[in-house]
Amino acid sequence: MSAIVSRHKTHKSGSVAPAVSLLLKSLINWQAKLSTTTKEDEQARLANTYFQGASGKAPAISLQAYVERIEEHSGCSRANIISALVYIDRLLISRAVTLTETNVHRVLWSCLVVAHKFFEDQYFTNSFYSKVGGVPLAEMNAMEVRVLQLLDYGLFITPEKYAQYESVLQTSITYCEEVAQREVENSDSSMHVQSSASLPPAPKACTSDTTLPESHLITATVE
Repeated sequence: MSAIVSRHKTHKSGSVAPAVSLLLKSLINWQAKLSTTTKEDEQARLANTYFQGASGKAPAISLQAYVERIEEHSGCSRANIISALVYIDRLLISRAVTLTETNVHRVLWSCLVVAHKFFEDQYFTNSFYSKVGGVPLAEMNAMEVRVLQLLDYGLFITPEKYAQYESVLQTSITYCEEVAQREVENSDSSMHVQSSASLPPAPKACTSDTTLPESHLITATVE
């Protein structure tokens, strides 16, 4: 998975938004490089249309801010977010979806809604999810069904697989915290311009030459 050394200057305490954003942006960059040498599958091209807004452009809200919004209003747990990352990786492994700047918000939200409904005893209606995600209800319904179809309704996650993705997320969290702490220290020292050399090294799980079999994530209003 390609590395992204991203600076997260401010984020809410306990939020996984910077870490999730880092991982998903890494996947977007990795797939963008891959697309220069391989032709996008017709299945992926058609599937992508389910996850793009009417404008066909990237949403105005940043990915990190979007994840923070989900954390604050959706009722989804960190475990649900980890499960959603597993589902996203499965979609990429099967080449059912190509992750891009224009669809990443909706792909994440759709997978998270599916995970929330599957793993939790109590969940909300799609009317609620559509408001939280900033997606029209009809499109929320269609995206949920599409994710289920593309996953072939295979939603079970083994404890071992869950632990793998939890570890990847924790690695990303630790990295983001180190970057944020370093920036605070530099700010306190009146160092307004931070060189890349002063950043901590990128975590191994987020570097471009790190590969583990059968996983892209481990290896490699929304209108």
